[in-house]
Amino acid sequence: MSKSEYLKKWRAENPEKVAAGIARSVERRKSRWEEFLQRERDRYKANPSKWAEAQRERIKSHPETRQAVVRRSYEKHQHKFAARTAKRKALKLQATPVWADMQKIEAIYEEARRLTNETGVLHEVDHIYPLQGKTSCGLHVHTNLRVLTRSANRAKGAKIDKGLPTQWLEAA
Repeated sequence: MSKSEYLKKWRAENPEKVAAGIARSVERRKSRWEEFLQRERDRYKANPSKWAEAQRERIKSHPETRQAVVRRSYEKHQHKFAARTAKRKALKLQATPVWADMQKIEAIYEEARRLTNETGVLHEVDHIYPLQGKTSCGLHVHTNLRVLTRSANRAKGAKIDKGLPTQWLEAA
């Protein structure tokens, strides 16, 4: 009898021991993870700026690792990404009134693509008043759109920007 056959037989005969072993393993991993998180919290509290700089350096020095993590996350949760994208498209359609000037909207998206190609910095179209805000919801119209860098847009999130351009208010 080979080792793998023996182990299969033993596991079938001793399910309670298998379950107990798995439980111990899970607890050990949780314990180690909690210890790691506590060390990281302590390092952060001791010197937040040094900790943040170390994180930035780690990401810069291993960009392929960061890309691999994102790729694995996407592959593992592809259905969630697809659902989020579909929800956003539906929301955009619902938030686009019939009187919206689609040519002006497309021009803004084209401007974002042009800036990305020229500068090499990723640009996105931002809704000044987000389509799904906590307190209010904006429309998908050209007067509610502007081009921002990806990092600025992601930092803004689904919040209303306090530095609202006055021409937007005049156009409304």
